[in-house]
Amino acid sequence: EEFTQGDELTCGVLRINGVITALPVTLVKSKKDFFDFEAKYTQGMSDEITPAPVDQKKIDEVVATSKMLYEKLNCRGVVRFDFIHNGIHPVFLEVNTIPGMSSASIVPQQARAAGIQETELYDLIIENAPHAVAMTDTPTEGIRKKNSSIAIGLQMQKEGKTDAFVSAGNTGARSAGVIGSRVIGWR
Repeated sequence: EEFTQGDELTCGVLRINGVITALPVTLVKSKKDFFDFEAKYTQGMSDEITPAPVDQKKIDEVVATSKMLYEKLNCRGVVRFDFIHNGIHPVFLEVNTIPGMSSASIVPQQARAAGIQETELYDLIIENAPHAVAMTDTPTEGIRKKNSSIAIGLQMQKEGKTDAFVSAGNTGARSAGVIGSRVIGWR
């Protein structure tokens, strides 16, 4: 592939009340030549700046392209689109269908920049997931519901408590949605 030089920009997208909605764009600046594993996961090796301090034209192009890709790729839940803007147009790199959802991750950072707190973001993901249904009071009794688009990672702690983080992408894998110990969806 040809080397593409420019601003690395990323945009989270989800549906809110049926409307494809883009979160504020983030500028990723690596302190290395490339945004590799070390730059991404070593504190201080990169900066993720939201909202991106770039020309509004670049922001508008990334947002429009992200929303178009979300629709054309039939995305569900929240996803993140990564680009290099070469000064002429955004060059699409990849779609992350299960973006990180820790407090330090880009999508929650973008949501906060839009005035959406993390718990509110999780509520929006769940409320806007097609076919999300309340099913049982315990995760072990989860009922499989075909075509739900919530992908949830479960963490079982030593005390037997269940926590969850919502990553909400369309992965094709079976996953349960859990808030506390209440199953809210199944894929």
